[in-house]
Amino acid sequence: MSGAALLPRSRRLRVLSQLATRYRRVALYQPVRPAHLGRMAPSPHRGCRSRHPGHANAGNAPANSRSTVPDYSRLADEGVALAAGVGVHAYQGTAWTVAGECGHAQGNHHPAIAPYGLFRCRDGHVQLACGSEPLWTRLCAEFGMDPARPDLATNAERVANRDVLIAELEHAFALVDADELLTRLSAAGVPAGRVRQLDEVYAWNQTESQGLKIHVDHPSLGEITLPGPPVRFFALEAGAERELTRTDHAPPPVLNADADTIRRLAASFPSSAAAANPPRSNASTASGS
Repeated sequence: MSGAALLPRSRRLRVLSQLATRYRRVALYQPVRPAHLGRMAPSPHRGCRSRHPGHANAGNAPANSRSTVPDYSRLADEGVALAAGVGVHAYQGTAWTVAGECGHAQGNHHPAIAPYGLFRCRDGHVQLACGSEPLWTRLCAEFGMDPARPDLATNAERVANRDVLIAELEHAFALVDADELLTRLSAAGVPAGRVRQLDEVYAWNQTESQGLKIHVDHPSLGEITLPGPPVRFFALEAGAERELTRTDHAPPPVLNADADTIRRLAASFPSSAAAANPPRSNASTASGS
């Protein structure tokens, strides 16, 4: 919230604590590299952060769902980061809590299924998901590999020999461009997708159609495009879906835009001196005289 930096630290913390009661945080799932748990790793997963519900990237729930908003005033920022970090453990979390197996960083591949992950080809990378034995057989048939090879015949053997498997597949993909590779994988019935650069993601028609790009009129920059909210809401009415996701968004605030609001809110709080020395009642005054 711009303008909060103008206040003394003790009052700024109280103001931000009050404002935090209006905001929600959504944990998102996306890969992260190993990092300090308190801050770096969970940060991308903390989702829709401190913005007014009308601002772009704010919580996108329909208006009638905001009648009761959780009170985050007592929830420290580090607590949100920890919750977001634990929330994305998924398979690795249950591997430890149920099976007692402590996971470790192993790149862009599924820990228990192979081949299932990121593979290099001639002009880029593709992600493929070969999650069953019939899919493995079809993949091998398309690229001239033996599905019954002793060290790769079963999923357990492929997981145990993952490095060998990756080398074999990347050798088969080395002379194939990503577009051709995806065509061949699709023909074989193997789920796959291209790994896109950031500019390719935002030029992709699916990004636009899913509401993941929004256009707002900024007071300084004019019309700008921003990443859209990741969550959409629908209602089922008469057997048909009606989307409730809001489509009108306000631009991010300019520097110091909220300073007057912050000052008014801060002025409504008792000063530090008054809070530390509240006035005594008549009864206590009489008893002490």
